[in-house]
Amino acid sequence: MGSGKKDSGGDNRKSSDLTEILEILRDEASGGKIKIDNIVKTFNHRGFGPLLLAPAMIIILPTGAIPGVPALCSLFTILVSVQILLKRRHPWLPKRFRDASIEAKKIQSAVQILKPYTQKIDRYVKNRLSVLSDNEISQRIVALVTLILAVMIIFIGFIPIAPALLALPILFFALGLSVHDGILLTFSYTTLLLSIFLMSGLLL
Repeated sequence: MGSGKKDSGGDNRKSSDLTEILEILRDEASGGKIKIDNIVKTFNHRGFGPLLLAPAMIIILPTGAIPGVPALCSLFTILVSVQILLKRRHPWLPKRFRDASIEAKKIQSAVQILKPYTQKIDRYVKNRLSVLSDNEISQRIVALVTLILAVMIIFIGFIPIAPALLALPILFFALGLSVHDGILLTFSYTTLLLSIFLMSGLLL
C-alpha cells in the first residue's frame, strides 16, 4: 500500500473539513459494504488526519453500536498512530485488516443524520495557527494520545457509551490535523479532559 518511506511532513497534503470527509465516506459506501482498504486509499493523499478521523466518526456514529466495530476501528487507529510516531509517509495495514468491511447502508444513514451538524461545525474550523498542528512534536503527542485512547476502547469498549466518549477527543485531534487548525488542536485537550471525567463517572 505505502512505500514505507519515512517523512515528517507533507506540504502537498490537502486539508479536509468534517462534512467533506463524511461525504467521501458516503460516496465510498456505494455497494453492500465498504472495505477498510477503500477508506485508506481514499484518504491516503490527505495525510494521517482523516485516517484517524474516519474510524473515530464510525465509533461515534450509530455504526459504533455494531459488535466488533469499535474494536476494529481502534485497531486501525493504533496502527495509524504507531506509524505517525515512526514518521512513515504512508500507512501500511496487513491484508486481513484491509479486507475487513462495514455495512454501507449504516454509514450512509448515519452520514445523512450528521451532515447538518457537521456543516455547522465546519463554519468554526479552518486553517489557522498551523504551526501547532503541523509541528512534528505536536503530531507525535497527538499520535501517542490517540493510541492510548484506542487501546482503552478495546479493553473497556463493552461499557455502554464508553467507546463514543473515548473516540470524541480522537475525532477533535484528527480534525485539527486534517484542517491544520492549531486552535482546534489545543481545544482537543479540553475535550480529552472532559471525556476522562465522564469516563470516571461510568467506571466508579
